[in-house]
Amino acid sequence: MSYKVVRNVAGEAVAFGPNDDNYEPTIKSGEALTVEDSAPTLAKSADEIASEIKLTGIEILGVMCSATKEDQNGMIAIGFDKLTNTMAGTQMGSTTMEFENGSELVITDENFSEVDALWRPFRKSFF
Repeated sequence: MSYKVVRNVAGEAVAFGPNDDNYEPTIKSGEALTVEDSAPTLAKSADEIASEIKLTGIEILGVMCSATKEDQNGMIAIGFDKLTNTMAGTQMGSTTMEFENGSELVITDENFSEVDALWRPFRKSFF
């Protein structure tokens, strides 16, 4: 069996699949498509790629918010604060969330729902 292999400028395999009509890889600028006799080893493992995506994060209110385990702990604490204030009939005060990627986002009672609606599904996508 032969494989369609996409290689970056460093010659590392970034994607591959069977050499047939069903597999049409996306080739970005600076990448090249080759046909090879054996399956290559990808430049990065799926876990390495996921870790990079978690640390890069998702843009929320103009801030890149990472989604690591430590970030999750912080967001859970902020969510608990929101919950207890809602149960008490009071508003949550503002909290500056310091993400592991170095970004900071001020989370308030007014923007909590928007932040949560974007951040939580992004974090959950890694499970």
